[in-house]
Amino acid sequence: MKSIVHKLLLLVCLLVAGTVWGQSIILTGASSNRAVGISAGKIKCYIVPDTFTNYCDGRFTVWNTNQDVVIDNDNGFAWTRDANIGGTMAWSAASNYCIALTFGGFTNGWHLPSMAELSKEGAGDGLLYYNTIPALPAGHPFTNAVVTEGMYYWTTAPGGSPGDYFGVSAYNGAESDTLPDYPYYVWPVR
Repeated sequence: MKSIVHKLLLLVCLLVAGTVWGQSIILTGASSNRAVGISAGKIKCYIVPDTFTNYCDGRFTVWNTNQDVVIDNDNGFAWTRDANIGGTMAWSAASNYCIALTFGGFTNGWHLPSMAELSKEGAGDGLLYYNTIPALPAGHPFTNAVVTEGMYYWTTAPGGSPGDYFGVSAYNGAESDTLPDYPYYVWPVR
């Protein structure tokens, strides 16, 4: 019991230090499981089980115990492995679909990605590279990704004009604004 308390205190200290100094943290224990904290100023943690497969030189992790979810190790986001899980739908239906989604052992926390979560354009640390064809790196673990020119995935970002909303292309990472009733693809993240 004393050992568990000491480990918990160490974890709290490391998380506070990571938050204050904006550092990534890797915690190791007696087993090969590890918790990884990613991103300056905020801590996103996930447990990497003993058995996993890395893709794209360690950028993505797929747990052998949960083949339905992909972890983006660049930012800590969890994506549905099936990049066409919801098909196409209007923005409000896409948002509601993600919020209600139970998938990969997770009953909540799924949402439409923000522009920064989906796009690496500008200051984004997202999934899709801008101005690269295709926008996903070679050897990625995703299935059913729609990488056709002119096809987009919804984001939560409203457009510059009233009634406009944005999507990002997996073909080349380009952003596009449209009306909210246009049928873009849905790719949930948590």
